[in-house]
Amino acid sequence: MSPRVRLVCYPDSDDGFGADAATYLSIQMPPGYSTAEIVAVVEERLREKYPAATIRIGELTQGGGEISWHVYRDGHPALS
Repeated sequence: MSPRVRLVCYPDSDDGFGADAATYLSIQMPPGYSTAEIVAVVEERLREKYPAATIRIGELTQGGGEISWHVYRDGHPALS
């Protein structure tokens, strides 16, 4: 995956959820995986513990160096 990923987890007060999301993202993926495939794997792993977990991809920052993944423990920002 070429751009760096910045995780923004909701709720931000659940440190365990944020740590789990970061751990699952850091696990080595096959080299040919697309962003969609990586998101699917991370969501699948998160849902083992957080059944409603959802990831939404944000916009690439200026300069193309970092993209935000918004990771919702409860599936939606209003619920998290």
